[in-house]
Amino acid sequence: MDEEIRQKIVKSMKYVAEDAKNDVKEFDGKPFNGKTVAQYFGCQGAQIKALANAIIRILEEDHG
Repeated sequence: MDEEIRQKIVKSMKYVAEDAKNDVKEFDGKPFNGKTVAQYFGCQGAQIKALANAIIRILEEDHG
């Protein structure tokens, strides 16, 4: 894998981890209702998409 691509993936994954940490803080103590659950699921969906895209990129690089 190209070092530039590897660094981009590492940077993206650090961002995803920090974003997830911030989401937990943001939603902590909020009422458990349809609105907050939908917002939290939206955040999780974006994080899952970022992880999936990183894995796809790694696998495609390794098997070109």
